[in-house]
Amino acid sequence: MERPQILVVDDDPNIRALLEQILEEEEYEVDLAKNGKEAEEKIKNNVYSVILADVKMPGMSGLELLEVKNKVCPGTSFIIITAYGSIKSAVDAVKKGAFDYITKPFEPEDIVRIVKLAIKESKIFVKTPSYIENFIGKSKIAERILEQVKIAAESDVTVLLTGESGTGKSMVAEIIHNLSKRKDKPFIKINCSAIPETLIEAELFGFEKGAFTGAVRKKPGKFEIADGGTVFLDEIGDASPQMQAKLLHIIEEKEIEILGGVKPKKIDVRFIAATNKNLKKLMEEGSFRKDLYYRLNVFQIYLPPLKERKDDIPLLVEHFINYFNQKQNKRIKGVKSEVMHLFFRYPWYGNIRELKNVIERAVVLCDNEQISVEHLSEELKEFNQHPEAETELERVEVSEDEKIKILKVLEKTRWNKTKAAKLLGLTRNQLRYRLKKLGIE
Repeated sequence: MERPQILVVDDDPNIRALLEQILEEEEYEVDLAKNGKEAEEKIKNNVYSVILADVKMPGMSGLELLEVKNKVCPGTSFIIITAYGSIKSAVDAVKKGAFDYITKPFEPEDIVRIVKLAIKESKIFVKTPSYIENFIGKSKIAERILEQVKIAAESDVTVLLTGESGTGKSMVAEIIHNLSKRKDKPFIKINCSAIPETLIEAELFGFEKGAFTGAVRKKPGKFEIADGGTVFLDEIGDASPQMQAKLLHIIEEKEIEILGGVKPKKIDVRFIAATNKNLKKLMEEGSFRKDLYYRLNVFQIYLPPLKERKDDIPLLVEHFINYFNQKQNKRIKGVKSEVMHLFFRYPWYGNIRELKNVIERAVVLCDNEQISVEHLSEELKEFNQHPEAETELERVEVSEDEKIKILKVLEKTRWNKTKAAKLLGLTRNQLRYRLKKLGIE
């Protein structure tokens, strides 16, 4: 499936890396250039749907690159990146044919929103993605999930996605949005575990200029940006009591109070929430509000762990190999039979996310047509040699307390947090956060 190609041009390596991360998370193909001259060569030899370029760069400026773009590929959308004090240059760029401009510092959701609009305006056409195709699987379990996804997408019902980390909850949320009547409006993800208590109101509701010391300009909050679209409340089980109260009010009243604003503002959003925790248990313990639980749990979709849908492993492996072949410019055709047998035996604690990471590593290391055991992660190699060592951990059920599961993984890896995080399908920062929340020293 073809995807939009995007060229990022900036002399700052940190900005390039940040934009690459933001855009790759949206499944775009991203190419990088560190200056205008390098970008000019790439434009002449490649086809891009969108170009994002800094207005001020050594040698060729963003405005000069725009002129090159207008001659070489007039159908490509062009977005200027500028500092707040150089808006005049950005306005000049728009007059000369740029699609839009964005000022530093920028929010990831602003980049995503503008790029999506720029792709629609681009005259470089790519195959329209079938969002259903993004859900890989032909097993009975996968077909059941897909049927539920289609039903949820046909209405505005609030959806609660449950299941272990790495089972694809974020992807399913996006599929529901992209199949719904709100597909042309924003899809805004809010990580409920990542927003500090002191910033909840500013992040969610935004603020007016002068609302507090340091508020030098108006900043829209995530709910205001999402108006008309979908809000995805990820890791809702980790939401603080303060955030839970705020979310309940928004869901019930469909309004927000902007910091420094005069009166509440009505919003029209659809809610999808996700969690890898047992909300009923949290509710019984008093750490999760009952009224919020019942507001969110209107249409629940459970995403089972990969070990319960192993019939889908061959399709997932083929999908990830094709995906990383494109990214790494490889021509790997598949995996050896012993690798596939190992994949069926392995318990996949990190689920689909872990499988994706395993295939990515293997594609990078493989220098022939088939992936073999030597190209796999250390965890899979160890399992292949000593599968009996995994038995005790494999007995840990999804319903067990997350603290017990994390402790068993840490004990197995001798408290190697990097290995433990991989087994759990988490980043080191996510694991560190959970350890702190669970009180594990």
